Amino acid sequence: MEKEIIDNLKHGRISGRDVVLTGFFSSMQLFGHHHVKEEMKEKADQALAAIEASYLASRMFSRMSAGVLIARALVTSPEMLVLDEPTTALDVVARETCLQLIRQIARQGTTVIIVTHHTEEIVPEINNVILLKEGRVLFNGPQRKSAYFRKFEQSIWPSAAAQYQWKLPYRA
Repeated sequence: MEKEIIDNLKHGRISGRDVVLTGFFSSMQLFGHHHVKEEMKEKADQALAAIEASYLASRMFSRMSAGVLIARALVTSPEMLVLDEPTTALDVVARETCLQLIRQIARQGTTVIIVTHHTEEIVPEINNVILLKEGRVLFNGPQRKSAYFRKFEQSIWPSAAAQYQWKLPYRA
């Protein structure tokens, strides 16, 4: 999907700020009929700053990760943000940065829905969890109050943690 986005965003020849500005128009590039107002530019800069990516404003999209698309999604101050596998293809540092950003967005009051295959990516700010297996709901409820969820996590995590030498993140 990232390649498709880059192709649609003028083959990556669009600045980070302009990528964010496309969020106002629900388009994948800025067209001549789009009237970008000064207020929109300010909001785009604020959205980049909110994800600590102001330095990407003038960088070409082809020279950055797709993380700037989170600023694009936030530029219109949505009530809800749906993230489908947000850490896919990220290195360890970028993955941690992304998860911290998701936590920050949720703490600021935006409802966050994350679709993931990795239970360790369910940050504490996520209140409700739905676990699926083969299209069926195994669990639906509060993340930390369910014995079932803790049992599921404890049964899955030790083998994966041992195999990949992971530590259980975000847990008290």
